[in-house]
Amino acid sequence: MLTTIYHWITQYAALPFTITAVVATIAGVLGGWVLTLMGMPGNWLILVLAIVYDFLLAPDGRMELGWPVLFILALLAVGGEIVEFATGAIGVAKTGGSRRSAMTALVGSFVGGIGGAMVGLPIPVAGPVLGVLLFASLGALVGAVAGEYSVRKELKGSLKVGVAAFLGRIFGSVGKTLVGGVMVVVYLVCLLI
Repeated sequence: MLTTIYHWITQYAALPFTITAVVATIAGVLGGWVLTLMGMPGNWLILVLAIVYDFLLAPDGRMELGWPVLFILALLAVGGEIVEFATGAIGVAKTGGSRRSAMTALVGSFVGGIGGAMVGLPIPVAGPVLGVLLFASLGALVGAVAGEYSVRKELKGSLKVGVAAFLGRIFGSVGKTLVGGVMVVVYLVCLLI
């Protein structure tokens, strides 16, 4: 009788904890992807949650992700950052923009993203996401125009650089969000299969 009870406890007692850990990390990973949509470091949150789950929460080796999956997620997180920053920098560089315009575009994008999150709050769900994307892109445009104008003193060329920064920011955000989506799929497939 005691051996039966011991067997049942050792086999099934951890089950509620396992289910809770899996559900909590899946919710956190999906939340990380939403943060990426809002221009925040959600891809890094996905990676951190995967590491925490794998090392602290995966009971007895069951449902663990393993080093190869964590390495792939890390590569994807770095790739998402490269996509986001490279698209804006390439856009500014192709139009002949200066380093100053690239830096001011980055600052404008950050400030615009914060403002966009606040402006979008009254609109449920999509408001903050669209607000951040639009205002961060507009901030990149304004920042690049201001930075380039301070160097060139020519409005037409500065506007060209600003439009490139605007488009680069939009494409960079979309690219990083797509990479985040791939991270979520990799995490879920490796966790649940």
